[in-house]
Amino acid sequence: MLFRSVEEEDEDPSGEKEFGGKNVIIFLVDGSTRMHETLEGGDTLFNTSIAAINAAMKSKIFTSSLDVIGVVGFGTTNKVPETLDFNNISEICPAKYPCRDNIVTLEKLSVGETDFQAVYGGEGAIKLNEVLWHCQSIISEVGGKVGSRRILLLTCNDDPHEGDQTLNLQARRKAGDLQSNNIFLEVVPVNPPGQTFNMSTFYSDIVRLADDDWSGSAPDIHSLADTVDRKTHV
Repeated sequence: MLFRSVEEEDEDPSGEKEFGGKNVIIFLVDGSTRMHETLEGGDTLFNTSIAAINAAMKSKIFTSSLDVIGVVGFGTTNKVPETLDFNNISEICPAKYPCRDNIVTLEKLSVGETDFQAVYGGEGAIKLNEVLWHCQSIISEVGGKVGSRRILLLTCNDDPHEGDQTLNLQARRKAGDLQSNNIFLEVVPVNPPGQTFNMSTFYSDIVRLADDDWSGSAPDIHSLADTVDRKTHV
């Protein structure tokens, strides 16, 4: 069966896996304007990122169907839903087992059937300490036995706070808090061909604190789906 039934989706099957419990993965996607610029061929960095996440979620149905996966957008104009504690954050897919609703949501975004700008907006402020705090809150609400906890951040912007040292410091502190709570953060640069992503501008500090596996190289945009899928298997 490709998709879990509604009853199965609402269950928390306590196991979880034979070893270590289910994994929790939050995909954190930059929704700001730069991610929506049209590339050669008509795609955008955002659509390409969402398609890669959707492929990884579909793969989980066959490889790790009890894993919990959520998708959060940041840098959005709107707050979706309105009940969230912080502005400029949107929950694109609620954290749950791989299911039909989340896959359809991502599919519609990836092909442009759902207009991201109309629903979420892409002109919002970015405060990564708040974004990471929100992701940590989602992870903490997952019940049952949990194995690994991961946040995969996809962005094309290597200077999200535009040099604001106060926001940079707050984000570094939050990254350290993630590490102390055994939540692993990985940054996946998403750049068009010919453009570079300078980790040393900001993210290298966060990576050193929260991700010991960073190799120092950015994936090719054409192999993003393989990169994202690989990083979801631990």
